[in-house]
Amino acid sequence: VQTVGTDGVSGVTLGASSGGGFVGVRDDKPSLFPRVELATDDAGGTLAVRNWQGFAVEGDRDGLAIAHTQEQGSLTRVDARLVLGISARGGLIRVLNGTGEEAVNIRADETGTGIVTALAPGGKSSMLRPGSP
Repeated sequence: VQTVGTDGVSGVTLGASSGGGFVGVRDDKPSLFPRVELATDDAGGTLAVRNWQGFAVEGDRDGLAIAHTQEQGSLTRVDARLVLGISARGGLIRVLNGTGEEAVNIRADETGTGIVTALAPGGKSSMLRPGSP
């Protein structure tokens, strides 16, 4: 189901499939993604709010994220992302760089010890763990 204004631009879209449902709210500017999106799929739900400067606040299976994106043709590129998540061991903070690769990871290990890992492109990493050299 889709509402269309007198200018022919979509306003609100409601959809459903075997994988879940979707609600999208758009504004009068052309965009790949709606400004507000609520969706479900086999992996859970997503809630996203986006502005025209490319910033988005998203809640999805990864946790709560703040992201900066750029639309390029028919693709959207994530420039950077900060993810706040949680696991069975505790909280998790992930910082992704401009190419979408993880640059910093802050988490707790299986003993509850805090670990900070900094990663360089190509896989090199340095880890800070209290009590280890």
